[in-house]
Amino acid sequence: MVTCQQALELFGDLVDDGLGRGDRYRVRLHLLICRHCRRYLSSYRATIRAEKLVFRAAEMAAVEEEIPESQVASILNAAYSD
Repeated sequence: MVTCQQALELFGDLVDDGLGRGDRYRVRLHLLICRHCRRYLSSYRATIRAEKLVFRAAEMAAVEEEIPESQVASILNAAYSD
C-alpha cells in the first residue's frame, strides 16, 4: 500500500507516464481510496495545463515581436490588394 506522502512523490512520474506497472497500480489503488490525493492530483494536473498555456502564449508573443512592423504591413497590403 502507498501512503499519501509516497503518492505525492510519485505524481510527477504518474503524470509523465514514467511509472512502472507495479508503482502505477499502487498509486492508482491509493487514489481510489484517498479523496485528498485525488483532489491534489487534479490540481497538480490543472497547474501543469495552466503552465503549458502560459508558455505557449509567451512563445507566441515572442514570435510576434520578432516580425518587423514593415513586414507585417507588406503582408497585409498584399493580402488585401487581391
